[in-house]
Amino acid sequence: PVSYLPGSTFFGLIAMVLTLGLLLAWPNLESSQLTDSGIMVMMVSVLLILILIVSQTVIRLALGDFLIPIMYLRRIPVHLAWSEFRLSFWQANQSVFVWYFLMRIALIVAVGILSLVVILLSCFVALVPYIGSVLLLPLTIFGVTYPLVFIEQFGPQWQMFASDPKAKKPS
Repeated sequence: PVSYLPGSTFFGLIAMVLTLGLLLAWPNLESSQLTDSGIMVMMVSVLLILILIVSQTVIRLALGDFLIPIMYLRRIPVHLAWSEFRLSFWQANQSVFVWYFLMRIALIVAVGILSLVVILLSCFVALVPYIGSVLLLPLTIFGVTYPLVFIEQFGPQWQMFASDPKAKKPS
């Protein structure tokens, strides 16, 4: 759901930071001695790369998890969806969204590990495209529906799934 441009820009920024760090640390690397300035350049480069990776992850999660559903529900373009997200969700619930993003990253790691376990337990049969998609379908569906169910907690105007009118509500 995300275009090629943000990803290429992201990798371009990482390449630029690495190149700049390498150029600044080159005298230290050439002499095989690390000075304080060389260590500082490497630490700043690593810190900048980590900041880029975290910001790229948050932007991609916000796009896929919130902006696309907002665009669907409101039938609006992406720039208006950013405004809607910022005004309706982010401003009043910043700490909730920080926890959401941390939980989402943890779930992505957990699903990856679980997928690897399924692949290993099936003796790599799960790597066959159709079989793998069937075996891992519950994990895929969970990953898609988790953000939608999270959005629904912000009120009935954000309901993604139709409720059954015949179902009895608990008293």
